[in-house]
Amino acid sequence: GTALSESMVTQVAEQLKELDSNIEVLISSFNVYLVKLAEALLPEYPRALIFKSAAFQGDWRTLLDFCGSNIVNIEDAKLSQARVKMIKNAGYTLNVWTVNKSLRANQLANWGVDGIFTDHADDMIHLERP
Repeated sequence: GTALSESMVTQVAEQLKELDSNIEVLISSFNVYLVKLAEALLPEYPRALIFKSAAFQGDWRTLLDFCGSNIVNIEDAKLSQARVKMIKNAGYTLNVWTVNKSLRANQLANWGVDGIFTDHADDMIHLERP
């Protein structure tokens, strides 16, 4: 419920105070309400909504606007170049999850995605941007 969600975000806020300030943090969730709470309690951190491919519908901009976010974290499955272009042309940052094949990661990078989530970071080091 609401109390549990607020408690969880408050606990995350407390833990984040302990981090080295040089560490980049991105708060992201599938749960719109939690991302909205993070906007209220942790406005200094960027926030992203996570979308499964099937859940990425026409209201995605409304959901991001509600959360005060401009970052989309979307599932790799069925992600097309046209969808990447649509999101990027609308001015949003785009991260893709979970990409474990180097060829696919290269393709996504060439399409202009901003970041990938992977289980094989050592295999993707060539994609690192300064």
